[in-house]
Amino acid sequence: MKSFLCKKSFNCTFDFLPSKNKKSEPTVIYELPVRIVRFKISDDSYEVIATNLSEDLFSSDDLKYTVGLRYFHAILFLDFISLMILIESHASFS
Repeated sequence: MKSFLCKKSFNCTFDFLPSKNKKSEPTVIYELPVRIVRFKISDDSYEVIATNLSEDLFSSDDLKYTVGLRYFHAILFLDFISLMILIESHASFS
């Protein structure tokens, strides 16, 4: 499995932020480290994930596995809810 990681670290300044907020207080700037990971899903499609998890702790393979688990659990939950609705609808007719 090949993944594409941005190895270069950089800072972006958002120059569209106002210098003061609505209360005329100076705008507070916070640092937010973000790691962008791109996975190849098929020959012509990719999935892009933005995370704040360190590359030292979570490799790109770990992230792909974790995201796969999340989607798997989300699908299981939706199937469960659909089944409960189906049972409710049939139980109310009897």
